[in-house]
Amino acid sequence: MRRMMTERGRGMLAVVLVGSLLAMFAVALPVIADADPNPERTFSMDVVAPGEEFEVTVTFAAPADDFNDIRLNDIAPAGWIVTVDANWVDPVPTEALSPETNEAEFRWTTESYDEGQVFQVKYEVLVPAEAEPGIFYFAGDMEYRIADSDPHFEDIGGQIGLLVESPTGEVSLRARTPPETGCMRLIKVFDPDDTEFPHDQIEVRVVGPDDFGETYTLRAVNDWEEHICDIPVGTYLVEELTVVPGWIPTYDPDTRELEVVSGETATMTITNTHSVIGVSVSPSDIDFGETTPGETKSGATIMVTNTGSLPIDVRAELDEDTVYNDVEDHFYTDALWLAGGEASGRTGDDLGSWTAGDLGLESVESGDSEDVTTAVVCPAEMYPDTEYTGKLLFTASASD
Repeated sequence: MRRMMTERGRGMLAVVLVGSLLAMFAVALPVIADADPNPERTFSMDVVAPGEEFEVTVTFAAPADDFNDIRLNDIAPAGWIVTVDANWVDPVPTEALSPETNEAEFRWTTESYDEGQVFQVKYEVLVPAEAEPGIFYFAGDMEYRIADSDPHFEDIGGQIGLLVESPTGEVSLRARTPPETGCMRLIKVFDPDDTEFPHDQIEVRVVGPDDFGETYTLRAVNDWEEHICDIPVGTYLVEELTVVPGWIPTYDPDTRELEVVSGETATMTITNTHSVIGVSVSPSDIDFGETTPGETKSGATIMVTNTGSLPIDVRAELDEDTVYNDVEDHFYTDALWLAGGEASGRTGDDLGSWTAGDLGLESVESGDSEDVTTAVVCPAEMYPDTEYTGKLLFTASASD
């Protein structure tokens, strides 16, 4: 007890009036709510890519009057970077801090709240650029008191796992040419051009003939340009290496290829658009097994998933194919059917391609997946005892 009665008379009075005192103490004790605050976590995205930023929201409500001394702590996967701001939270907390780089903590210690008061906590998380694909998990809890009660604890419920997927579909090419030399100019621009880019330099990888492979730095102080000379003539493949969340690089020419010729300068323009476009396909290979001339044979269904933040159109084209007769016709170009249709838009020696309309992959929403059926309708005449290989490339572009 906080105070002791030192006089004997007071002690006797306490015995006589024990029933009344117990009733008074019962009234004075804080009322403990039967309900819990029920903190629930939600993510702004179901699937994220390495280098991408997203928002986490945790909501809960006061289970009783005099809800006070509240602490909410949420922990993202190791290596992920958390950003907190008290102004993103309602009601505004006494403190919003990040004790560790992957940890968000909020405290309400100067006020008490009535039953039913709703709390909405928001913070941002940046996925590391080097994050591997897979499912990553969050964990957190909250502590609170009702009036002068002992602290109560409750784990944060709701969503706990988030899927990380990396874009697929990149192809590296190399070629050999005679040892003549030319020049290349790399130029970087931004769309929209008035949006502030978060870095003052980027890294660009250039590969080409004779095992050429170099990384160049484009800097803001040099107007984002780099002039490269005395390199072998031939075909070069250019790729921006710096991953910036929300900024997607596109290339002119869009193949990312440059043809460097003797004594001249070839120019590649890299445009960074402030958006997120991504696509993945599964499975990564299809085996049609043994086929015979004139046979029609079904293959595995391809699942195409929009892993970006914008609606996309997805087309397919054959990047590699196999000759099947003496006039050098290509097997999959002539035999492969996707989504019930044969290749379209082919001229001369071009390999087969399918538009987004051919595949039914127009305006695929973020996070959605669509199935594409496959089959081969074998030509009547084919080389015997031959393995027919090819490579099918799916590419995504923002829907109009």
